[in-house]
Amino acid sequence: MREEVGDLWQQNSQGHWIGLATNGAVSASGTAVLSPGLATIAAIRFPFLKQQLGELLARSGNHVDAFPDYRLFTIPTTPVPSDRADPDLITRSAEELLRYVTHMNLSTLYTVPLGCEPGQLEWTTVRPLLNRIWDDRCIILTLP
Repeated sequence: MREEVGDLWQQNSQGHWIGLATNGAVSASGTAVLSPGLATIAAIRFPFLKQQLGELLARSGNHVDAFPDYRLFTIPTTPVPSDRADPDLITRSAEELLRYVTHMNLSTLYTVPLGCEPGQLEWTTVRPLLNRIWDDRCIILTLP
């Protein structure tokens, strides 16, 4: 795993795959309930994402999902938006994501410190979990 300073959306607009922290909640209308932050921005940028993710959550549960049209992975960090991020779920999601990265032969994947901002975990708690699983293809971005 590498850590760099940069903008996630800039990397995505340059053709790179990105990963966004998500939860497993689905609304009564069948759309994913996205937490404030990057996932909400993704829903604005990609209007069909909430419906597509909601269908996958209802069918398969709270797991990593790939959205090739957007070059985007959803990475579960919490069961529902109001919960504190779950280190065990982050670990499982990191393992699932690495399988995708390997299977798809991706050279890079950009994401942010998972489970930290709205997830209420400290990066010092999450970093060692991800560092044990991810290799240098996985890049954690922080804003300048």
